[in-house]
Amino acid sequence: MVDSSDYAWIVLVIIIGAGALVCCAYAVFRFYGDTTTDGIKSLSNEQLEYMRGVRNRNIGTLDYMAR
Repeated sequence: MVDSSDYAWIVLVIIIGAGALVCCAYAVFRFYGDTTTDGIKSLSNEQLEYMRGVRNRNIGTLDYMAR
């Protein structure tokens, strides 16, 4: 018969193993992943105009709600 403390150990080992797997996957991604360090790419004029419109709508909505 399996004791309930045995289940706790099994769960603990699985959690530690999952953490180790995540760390290994992160290390592999850092080693083989995309190495470009260009930072933030410049936005197109259309995207800037769209974002400006969204920002103005949100500010207008906040102004209306504040009344």
